[in-house]
This record gives sequence, structure tokens and C-alpha cells, in this order.
Amino acid sequence: MQPQVGNSVSGSLHGVLFQGRDVYGDVHINSGAAAPVELSVAFPERLVEHRVRGRDALLAELRSVEGGVVLCGGGGNGKSTVAHAVAAAGGRTVWWVDASSREQLVAGLVEVAAQAGVPREVLRSPAAAVKDLLWQALDELDEWLLVIDNADEPQLLDGWVRTPRSGTVLVTSRDRRRDSWPRAWTLREVLPISVEDGAAMLCEIAPHAGSWDDSRVLAERLGGLPLALFLAGRYLARTSTALRLPGSTAPRTFADYVGALDREFPVLVRRTAGAEVLARVWERSVALLEARGVVSARSLLHLLSTFAPAPVPVDLLLPDVICAEQELETAVDGLLGFGLVHADRDPDALNVHSFVRELVLPHANSSVSVRDKLLFEVTKMTNPMDWARWRLLLPHCELLAERGAEVAADDAPATAGALFWAGRHAEEAASWAVAERMHSVALEVVERHLPHERDTITIARQRLANVWQETGRLDKAERALRALRADFTNLDTFTTNWHNHAMALIEQGQAAQARAEFSELLPLLVTVYGERSEKVLITRHERARALSATGDLAAAAAEFDAVVDIADAEYGVESSVALYAKHELAAVLLRTGDARRALRLFGEVATGEARTLGPEHPARLTTLFGVAQARWARGEDVEADLRALLETWLRIDPDHPSAISVREALGDLAFARGDLTTALEEVYQVMADSAARLGPTHPDTVSRVEKHGFVLAQSGWIEKAAVEMHGFATALGRGPDQVPAVGRIRHALAKYLIESGQLEAGAVQYKLALDLQMEVLGPHRPDTLQSMVGTWSAVCLRGLAREARDGLTVLLPSLVRLLGPADERTLAARLTLVKAHHDLGERAAALAELSELAAHADKAQDPKISAAVEEWRRELW
Repeated sequence: MQPQVGNSVSGSLHGVLFQGRDVYGDVHINSGAAAPVELSVAFPERLVEHRVRGRDALLAELRSVEGGVVLCGGGGNGKSTVAHAVAAAGGRTVWWVDASSREQLVAGLVEVAAQAGVPREVLRSPAAAVKDLLWQALDELDEWLLVIDNADEPQLLDGWVRTPRSGTVLVTSRDRRRDSWPRAWTLREVLPISVEDGAAMLCEIAPHAGSWDDSRVLAERLGGLPLALFLAGRYLARTSTALRLPGSTAPRTFADYVGALDREFPVLVRRTAGAEVLARVWERSVALLEARGVVSARSLLHLLSTFAPAPVPVDLLLPDVICAEQELETAVDGLLGFGLVHADRDPDALNVHSFVRELVLPHANSSVSVRDKLLFEVTKMTNPMDWARWRLLLPHCELLAERGAEVAADDAPATAGALFWAGRHAEEAASWAVAERMHSVALEVVERHLPHERDTITIARQRLANVWQETGRLDKAERALRALRADFTNLDTFTTNWHNHAMALIEQGQAAQARAEFSELLPLLVTVYGERSEKVLITRHERARALSATGDLAAAAAEFDAVVDIADAEYGVESSVALYAKHELAAVLLRTGDARRALRLFGEVATGEARTLGPEHPARLTTLFGVAQARWARGEDVEADLRALLETWLRIDPDHPSAISVREALGDLAFARGDLTTALEEVYQVMADSAARLGPTHPDTVSRVEKHGFVLAQSGWIEKAAVEMHGFATALGRGPDQVPAVGRIRHALAKYLIESGQLEAGAVQYKLALDLQMEVLGPHRPDTLQSMVGTWSAVCLRGLAREARDGLTVLLPSLVRLLGPADERTLAARLTLVKAHHDLGERAAALAELSELAAHADKAQDPKISAAVEEWRRELW
């Protein structure tokens, strides 16, 4: 859970793109969030508005074909129309997926997999596994049709689209090359239709526009191109029944339209390329709209063509940015009426035919700036947690990211702003790869075009550092935040950067240093902002987290209590800062064993979040998980609660990190009741999903690798645990962002090996970790110090007490200075030193060391330390 801090944006573009520099930690918007919606893959019933003509033989063949089929041909030839007719025949399940972009293709096929029977929680697997799951499910079904529309880049389909064992895959594409498609597939080219069929189509759409013979002439003139015939027919349907006003020259009949083409484009004949025919037709339609006073029709069509090949939500069309509201409504109505765009419903959006988009786009350069400004104006006012809205906005923001290097200086503020807010949404959705891409390009754009915007650059770097931290690249995040701290642009920015750097130290395992940093920062903040200011309370909150991380749980609880008292009084019991502190206080109390009070606090926070955020807000679901953990600690049966919570996550965001945590807890329950088979299955899947979502070096992923090894070891498969954990650690690499994770995994493996009696093998793992850490991190990092402690422990267990005593005697002062006397690594070193003195017969030295140990053992988070102290007391006294 993170503090919920409002972050509205107002004013000019410059200087407020990423407003929020005074906010510590992550920014969340204080409003309820709509549940994410899956991408629709339903049959688009309204896609075709006329009878399909000239395709009888092709349709008869396609309705009986199984396997893979490609409908290929030039743009505007009616490939999607033929596919629509095949799908409309009925008798089987139909899915329709748009392949205009990789993102839409993958999202659509994942939804197909879910509808084909793959549990949504399983679809959290890495992409390669999802492909297999999709086809395993489809191959179990009969009587289905999967349409992949607009697959003009066949390489995007690799692995995702395969030859089915049952059912049919029907692909539409402009790629007519035989070697682009599987050999076993049927390839059929969709050609222009005949003059007779074209004439019939014109007469159906525009029944009052003239004679059959005249319609035949126009159909031949348009080359039998279905899209051109449709647009011309829609044009004449409007003009043929309209009042003939004085001075009007708009064609009203088929003959008039042919005459206009002859006068304006005399070289246009049947052999002319389809693109040329279609360009003339849409130009005539737009010209008529302009002649009728719809002056914004052309600019609106240009604008819509600059967006990604995906539905354009209508709320992007801001009248203040484009044109007057009434003028905009008239332009939209005109483009719809002439068939130049078509509308989607639920949610409302506009679509431009892909071929029309390609023809219009070269003329639309001046509309790019308007597009970027529209995206900025809408994204900055869109709640990052509004999943449904962002599903429509993201493809267009992705387009901005792809073309970041091409951004003109004048467009830079809007482009960077839209990318920033898209990145903030991706952070909230824990889509870290998308977040990193958005923030990286935003930073690149601002640094290139707006180097004077120091605050904006700082915030972009802060967000990138947060992404790196969340994905386990802790050293990279810490370095970035340390560099920001050295930049004193103004006091607000300086203190924020200082605070964020200290937070990064906690995540990096340097909690003692973080505590010192917060303690040094606090007096400055109190002087500037006041003792009861929100900024001071949040910093005290983070200092309490640092105290907790060093093992001083009592001090951490006292600090959280103080923050809660002030926050309740100053900002209200349901303010974000109060709820945040209560949540963390409950977590600390749970670790101290006070499950009763922890349960009460978690309950209060959940009630407050239900009112302020909504009952299914991710923050509240995380709190409900805390409620279940507290009840479990009290010995209650919580499996039903966890499964109900998981069901909610599966509807909202099935691969959210908190959803993975709930599944991990269900695996823990299985382990606790002795069901090792279920526990192993769940822990393995949780480990894989965590690596896919958070990254292999994220602390949560590493904890799950350790847990998987532990369950294997407890199941009697210590050798399998050793092979898998050693392989995982080796595969991570040797970079500074990987070494902390490698060290943790090797430490855990060493512990499991030593506990199983394999002392030599355990010592090897400690040495592998230590050698790598000394080389990459240096001797004073907490991870390195922990490996030193483990190494000397292994030495002592192997009977080399003198060497262990000498090594730990030298090491101990560094542990106390760098980690603190109550840190578990320091306490573990003292325990080993007690044993070494005892084994050497040095009772007085052992008692002296035990006395130091006992003074701090009550602060240890691991109950085994206190138990070991009691055992040594009985042994020595």
C-alpha cells in the first residue's frame, strides 16, 4: 500500500507536464477504479452494412474448409467483408481478433484463450507458455472459427497463430506471397468484383441514383473495388435524395458521378491501381462535405488517421482543441454518413478503414501536433487506475513512444506529458515493461527539446527509478536516485530526492543507512514545513519502515503509532496518510505476534478504503489480504477468504503482484496441512509468474525461488532443490543489479544444504556468493557482509572453530557499524562466535559474547535467534 496523494494538473504545458514533485513514493489518485475489461473478440455484427456480392463461389468453398486459410489481396478489395460473411454463416463459435498491431493481436488471443477454457489465473504465465495454452485449449474444441483480421505483417503471428487440429483459422492480409504462410494453409486471393456485382451493390446502397445501365458504367469506372463502390454509393445515397439547391454541382446520379470523374480525373480507367481509385472517391466525398459547409470534415479525417490503427475513443475529440463543438459534431456525422469512418459502441469510438488511413496519412502531417495535444489533455485527466479507459488510450500512447525520436520541438511538451501519464497508468497496473518504455521515451523527449525543464526531467528520472526498483534492479535505482539527490534545483525537489534515495536504500537492504538518512532529513523538513505537515509524517513513516527493516520492531511500531495519532487529528481517520500508516503499523504488529491488534487495524483500513477508494480498489484488496494473514496468525481457517479474494483479483487483474501473493498464501496453506504436492505446484507457478511479471531479480521473486527450494528440500528432494536454485542463480548473471538476487538465492541454498548435513556443499554456495559480491559490490555492502557471516558459520560447523573465531572477531565491528547491533546478520555472527568460543573451551569469552547477544535478541524478527540464546544460556550457565 502506498500513500494516496492527489495530483491534479493545470496551467500551461511547460513546467506542469509531470506535476507532483512534492509527492513522496508512488502517486495514486484518490478515486474508485473501474475493473479492467478484457479486449472484445466478439463477432463484429455491424462491420458490413450491405449485401456481399460476387463472392458466392469463394464463400461456398470457405464454409467447408478447415485448418488455416488466408484471404489476401489489395487494400479495399473486401477481404474483411468476405471473412465477415464466412463468420456470419453461424453454426460455430466465432472469435474476431484485430492484428493491426502486436499489442492488439496478443491481447485478443489471450482473451480467446480465456474464452476457450484456459483459467484466467493460468494466463499469467510468460508469453511462450500462453501461446501453448491457447492452442491446447483450441485443439480440445470443435466447431470454431478464429478470424485474424488485418494481418499485413505475418511475422507478428509467429507462434501465436498455428495450424489447428480442429476448427478453422481465417486470416486477412495484404501479403500475397506464398512463402509468407504455412504450406498446409489454403491461400485465396480476393479480387475486385465484376461489373454486374458492382452495379448491384451501387443500386442497393443508392437506390435512387439512376438506372441499372448507369450503375454498370460507374462500377466499371471504379474498377470493381468494393471499398470504392461502398464510398461512392454512400455519397450518392446522400446526394440523390437531397434538395437540389441553386448553384449545387454535386453529382446526384451514377451518370453525374461518372461525368465528374471524367472531368476531374480523365486518366482514371479500370486498370488504375485501387489506391488511386479510392483516393479519388474519398476526396470527392470530403469535397462534398466541405461544399455543404462541413469545413472540419477533412481536418478531422486527417486527425483520425494519425492515431494508431485501433479504435479512437470519442472523448479524445475535445472541441476546444479541434474546433467548435457543433462543428465537430457535424463533421463526425458527415464522415459517418459517407462511410469514411465507422463507429463502435460500448465504449463509443471511431474507426478508420486501414486502407483509407494509409491514403490519408501522407496529407495529415499538420494534424500530428493536434493528436499529441489531445492525448496529453485527456491522459493527464484520466485516473491511472481507470483500466477500461486506458485500454483504449494505450495503443495511441504506444504509437507516440514508437515515434519518440521523430517528435518536433513544438510537440515535445504534449508528447512527453501523454507518455508520462501512460507510464503512471502502467505502474499502477504493474505493467513494468510498458511503464519503463513510456517513461524512458518521455525523458528522452524532454531532455532533447526541453532541457530547461529541470523539475520535469527530475520527475521523469524519479519514475524510471521507481520502475527499476519495482523490477528488482535495486542498484540501478539507487544510483539514479543518488544522482538526483545531488541536484539542488530547489528545496522541494532536493528534499524529495533525498527522501526517495533513502527509500531506495531500504529496498536495497541498507536499512541502517536509510534510517540515518531519514533521521538527518527530518529536522530540515520540520523546520520548513512544520512538525505536523503531511510531508513530515510521510518521512517519519518511512523512517519507521527502516526501523522495521533493521529488526527494531518495537521502535518501528512506536513511530507508526505516533504518525497515526497526528494523521488522524490533522487530516482525518480516513485520510490517505492515516490509512497508509495504519496499514504498515498493522503489518509490524503482525510480525511482533500481536495479531489481535493487527487484525483490528487492518479491518479499520479496509473499511476506510471501501469508502474512499471503492470496495475493489487494489489497495483495499491488499489490505484484505492483511486481514486474512492476521486471522491466520490467530489460528483461524482463512482458505475460503483467500479463495474469495483471489476470485476478485481474477476479475480485476489476474496477474497483479498482490494476486500472486494471494496464490502464494494458498500454497503456504497447502504446505501447512502437509499437502506437499499441491504446495509444490502452487509455489512453482507463483515463482514463474513472479519472474514474468516483476522480473527475476525482484525481491519477491527471489523469496519465491527460496521458498520453492525450501519446499523441495522439505519434500526430500534436496538435490533437485540444489540443481534448480544453483541454475537460477547462475542464469541471473553477474551485473550489479543481479548480484543481490544471486547472493540471496545462494545463501538460502547453503542453508538448506547445511541443514541436510551437506556442510561442504553449503560452504561452496557461500563462497560462490561472497566471491561475486566482493568483485561487484565491494566488502561493505550488507549482502557481502551476510555472505561473510555465512561463510564463517560454515567454517565453524565444519569443526574449524579457531578460524571461525578469528574471522568473526575481525568482522563483528563492521557488522555493528554498518548494520547495527540488532540486525539479524550481526546477531547470527555473535551466535556463531559463541559456538566457536565454546568449542575452543573459552567459556568466559563465550559468556561475554552471549551477554552482548542477549541484549539485542529480543529485537530479532527470527524467533530462532531468541531460542538459540536460551539454549546457550542453559549450556553455559
